[in-house]
Amino acid sequence: MGHLCRLCRGTGWSAALNPAMLEQRFTERGMKLTRFSTGRLAPAQRHEAWLNRGGPGIGRLVDTRPVGVFGMWSEHLALGTVDLNFGEMSAQHYERTAERCRRDQVDMISICLMLEGEMRGEAGDRDFIVGPGALGVIDLAKAARHHSTASRTVMITLPRALALTRFGCLQNLHGAVADGGSTRLLRTHLNALHREAGHGLEPTVSRPLGESVLHLLEVTLVMAKRVENASAQARVAALKLAAIDEIQRRLDWAGLDADYLCGRLKLSRTALYRLFAQDGGVHAYIRQVRLEQVYAALANPANQARVGDLAVRWHFSDTSHLSRAFRDAYGLSPNDVRRGRKKS
Repeated sequence: MGHLCRLCRGTGWSAALNPAMLEQRFTERGMKLTRFSTGRLAPAQRHEAWLNRGGPGIGRLVDTRPVGVFGMWSEHLALGTVDLNFGEMSAQHYERTAERCRRDQVDMISICLMLEGEMRGEAGDRDFIVGPGALGVIDLAKAARHHSTASRTVMITLPRALALTRFGCLQNLHGAVADGGSTRLLRTHLNALHREAGHGLEPTVSRPLGESVLHLLEVTLVMAKRVENASAQARVAALKLAAIDEIQRRLDWAGLDADYLCGRLKLSRTALYRLFAQDGGVHAYIRQVRLEQVYAALANPANQARVGDLAVRWHFSDTSHLSRAFRDAYGLSPNDVRRGRKKS
């Protein structure tokens, strides 16, 4: 959290770079990544500037009260009807009252993916805590209030009609939280998307990228058991992600097999096989992931483990068994890789 304190000292990126020049560069390269920062402003001016800035943002939809010196920066990317805001914000209190909901008639769903920091609050009759890696959902048509520490977040905003078509009934989503285990794939995707947006994205990929975010949101909420009417595709994807996550965590355990996974995930053997049918079945998938670990070890000059030791560690019956499986997978022997040859 140390780097978040830069917000309060006004030494963020905008103190050294010209935001207008950056925006122009992104516009020329493709889709526009709009940046805003209070870094160059006097501390007394920052909060009001944030509230009154142009463009999308939560500031004008809620009553806010900073805790200490205010500071923030954000980068906004529009992907069709899906809005993304990547940013950092100093600590403050937020409240959206029932009266304000009636007055402005905003009908959007706001989703906060917390990368660093924490938010605690109330949404209707539900108390919620969103910690690092977790995701929280707020229905902007309903009252809510919360306190957020200095934080780094990705805010995802979408129209209610779109959320209804993807997630089904929204009644139980106000104040719902998905833990960090459920959001792992979404976090990875959004980080990659933010990085690529920095190099410029063609306008033609806007809607497909928005769809990719929606799909992973749906998968995340299914994995966290927060939606009941998600698509069959999202449910299958969520089950496979759960299985892959369990395989990765237990990869060096000798007892990792189909029976264990069926019991852990509460699936039949037939259902488990269908999840990994394109991989040749779950045992073939586990073997391939273990072979990747062996390959990485052999290709690393600092790792001098013998092939026989790697066979034991990754649960191949002996050196010959590992060597045959390795050659079938990569067209090379383990010793070829150790001598510097690479898979094609």
